[in-house]
Amino acid sequence: MKRDAVLAAFRHQKGPHLPYQVEMTREIKTRLCSRVGVAELDFGSWVGNYCEKVDIGETGVLNARGMYTDDFGVAWDRSGLDKDIGTIHNPILGEPVLGAYKFPVADTERARALLKAEANIPAGRAVFAKIGTTLFERAWSLTGFENFLMYLAVEQDFAREVLRNVCDHRLALVEAVLDLPFQGFYFGDDYGQQTGTLFSPETFRTVIKDELARLFAPVRAAGKLVVLHSCGNILTFLDDLVEIGLDGYQTVQPEVYDFRDLKRRYGSALTFWGGISTQTTLPFGSTDDVRKAVAQAAATLGAGGGYIAGPTHRITSDTPLQNVLALVEALVEQA
Repeated sequence: MKRDAVLAAFRHQKGPHLPYQVEMTREIKTRLCSRVGVAELDFGSWVGNYCEKVDIGETGVLNARGMYTDDFGVAWDRSGLDKDIGTIHNPILGEPVLGAYKFPVADTERARALLKAEANIPAGRAVFAKIGTTLFERAWSLTGFENFLMYLAVEQDFAREVLRNVCDHRLALVEAVLDLPFQGFYFGDDYGQQTGTLFSPETFRTVIKDELARLFAPVRAAGKLVVLHSCGNILTFLDDLVEIGLDGYQTVQPEVYDFRDLKRRYGSALTFWGGISTQTTLPFGSTDDVRKAVAQAAATLGAGGGYIAGPTHRITSDTPLQNVLALVEALVEQA
């Protein structure tokens, strides 16, 4: 079963098959499915994915103008090029005080229903409950990105208050589903940029780490896997993340990491997920470049096990379809 190959990767065992997972934005998925004659609901089966993510985070409403308002009250403008996430229209918390703002109650019934519906996912895939904006990202969406970075530096009590409330919301979702049969949690929280982290190790350790540990702990106690997605270079945080229970790290961008060094330093502690660039290789490389990137990642990150292959992020609409098809073919060949 494909699930077995995924679990073997997290045990750092080299199995007979290399597990992989491919995701893409809605626009390119629609184009690709039309080209190959596959219904979008059947995309995961057509690609042959070994993993499935079930997003149990907040939902929202999209209006006719392309404005998406989520459960936290944040309005995201999806009328431009980015129709999957969008840009924040106006920060809810314009000053470093909560004031009259009330955090939403976690919709635990919805979370359970979504995961129970995973019974419709083709048998054999590993299932990960997903929270796409976990702590830091959810916090800055309320204040604005630049503002929250400043609060982390000079208004740490307020930053802690926001993060604690966000963590309470996420923890309610986590604890509500842990009795259900799925393999792990996939948390999204970008801490890095191209050349380093968005804030200092000291800030991470004194403001964010304890809340993240509070979120990881019940997942680990339930015997499920903990995976974190973070774009950028977060090398200086990896020891801390391993310490609080991280099992898998997703994106692993070739633009910012030396794969051999990363594998040497953390290959016994972390399973890597991703590694095929959505920044350079997939949108701008040739089909041969794509195949070489898959082979290189499999040989380095996958040496001895501990690797789930795939793009570093969702493949975007500017990616040539021939490169997506080359990626799928190369992954199938490696598997």
